[in-house]
Amino acid sequence: GTPSAQSLPPPSLAEASRLLREGEFEAAVRAFQAGSARVADAERAAALTGEANARLELGEREAALGALRTAVEAAPAGSLEGVRARYLLGRALNDANAFAQARAVLEPAKAQGPLAAYVAYESGRAAAGERDHAAATVAFETAAGADAPLSLRTSALRALADLATSPAARVAALERERAVRETSALLSLLATARAEAGDATGADATLRRLIARYPASAGALEAVRKLGVAGSKVDSGEAGLVYYRHGQLAEARKTLEAGVGEAGIPDAAMGWRWYYLGATYEDLG
Repeated sequence: GTPSAQSLPPPSLAEASRLLREGEFEAAVRAFQAGSARVADAERAAALTGEANARLELGEREAALGALRTAVEAAPAGSLEGVRARYLLGRALNDANAFAQARAVLEPAKAQGPLAAYVAYESGRAAAGERDHAAATVAFETAAGADAPLSLRTSALRALADLATSPAARVAALERERAVRETSALLSLLATARAEAGDATGADATLRRLIARYPASAGALEAVRKLGVAGSKVDSGEAGLVYYRHGQLAEARKTLEAGVGEAGIPDAAMGWRWYYLGATYEDLG
């Protein structure tokens, strides 16, 4: 006959992980709980960590913290599962602004290994939260190392910029981030930092790069405005494209109509201006 629910074997940890990946968080919690009761040491820590991740997805922060604390206790000293549990607990404590607790949890996990850069980043967050800028700087520098994943490096470099004690130091930190990955939002921050550091020429050049490289970004529209307020002329074709990308068609038409009447513009750039002027006319109907 058909087995009853009571006679079915409990779900495996692999099945619990699948439920977590599929977004079946309540079922995942139950499966991980059943799994953690049947195993010990590193396997138990892994199950408890999985339970915590599912609970965090459900917004059950306190229960998740409890599971992670138990995972830290269950994991063999120095094991990868122990480091992972400490990292996740430290991150959750940082998110709760419990920085002193986070530092205490993360300190034993500072070591070489696949999670070293992640642990360093959360250690930096905890130290910064406690206003220990020297320790935070050391931790973020570790997290920004060349071997760290790109997203982690950029986050760490942005954190170093936020710790900068002078406008010039902030510019230097943002330039380090730009060397790793440039975005429109970063260029906006860099332009502001350069202006605050007294580098008007650098700020102007950064805004122009933002307009040329990322015309559809919100930062580009603001850059056109800032340069206009400063009385610094923006290329008509580039400014027209920014207006066009943002649906400001009347402003795009005005700017591009003036642009196609300018003398000395290379043929390719002039053709580009005519193209977007035509597109603007078409969109205006």
